[in-house]
Amino acid sequence: MEPFTATKLHRMTIEWKDSYKIGNTAIDAQHKVWFARINSFLEATDRKSLQYCEVMMNQYTREHLKYEEQLMSGKVNLLLFSEEASQ
Repeated sequence: MEPFTATKLHRMTIEWKDSYKIGNTAIDAQHKVWFARINSFLEATDRKSLQYCEVMMNQYTREHLKYEEQLMSGKVNLLLFSEEASQ
């Protein structure tokens, strides 16, 4: 059996779709960035790139979840970033 390597994986990506929007422009933008980071991870072909992408995804996920927690706790005004507020 051949050793498992990233270069032999079928290349795949995940695509952001407008149906994923929640209506909060800041959160939607952050989710798009997260999709891009996941795709960078999926496209990595060597251990060093995979490790770098993993660190970046983990860091961004922590930042994003912290922001969402602030929204839920009322520390950030949800309506300030809402698409409805801009209309």
